[in-house]
Amino acid sequence: MNPSAIHLLEKNPEKIVWENLSANPSAIHLLEKNPEKIYWKYLSKNPAAIHLLEKNPEKIEWSRLSMNPAAINLLEKNPEKIYWEWLSMNPAAIHLLESEIANAEHENRQDKIWWIYLSRNPAAIHLLESEVHHAALEYNPEKINWRPLSENPAIFKSTKDEIYKSLYEIQNWIYKIFIL
Repeated sequence: MNPSAIHLLEKNPEKIVWENLSANPSAIHLLEKNPEKIYWKYLSKNPAAIHLLEKNPEKIEWSRLSMNPAAINLLEKNPEKIYWEWLSMNPAAIHLLESEIANAEHENRQDKIWWIYLSRNPAAIHLLESEVHHAALEYNPEKINWRPLSENPAIFKSTKDEIYKSLYEIQNWIYKIFIL
């Protein structure tokens, strides 16, 4: 999917693959003109489509929405619909993940975090570092999945400021993995 090629699709609407177009943040104007052709599953992960999803909450695919960095407000309003597996890889959901870890600890229950996906989350390095320390104290290092952590581009950043500076790169990385 190439966001720069929208003009080609506008000239050839009969060739549009609406499923894929629904995930393209640059295609919102085409989707708004053709709402009957929207593929809601893919639209739910489209960060530019929040306004369409808010108008059509019954069509939201909540698992895909849980990975959408722009959907945090919708997820906060509907916590019972969160798919924690997918939320665990959402870089904009760190405060929700932190809250879940704290609540689980306080309530003495297993958290809902999917640690394999959290280990890939570029914004979650500080959570993983604290979990390594906590796990070492409790002899439970299995929560962190070391393979995806090794692929995480944020492991090479040493401060939060450096991580935040590279958010643009991280968002592009996430876009390539989950939207393309």
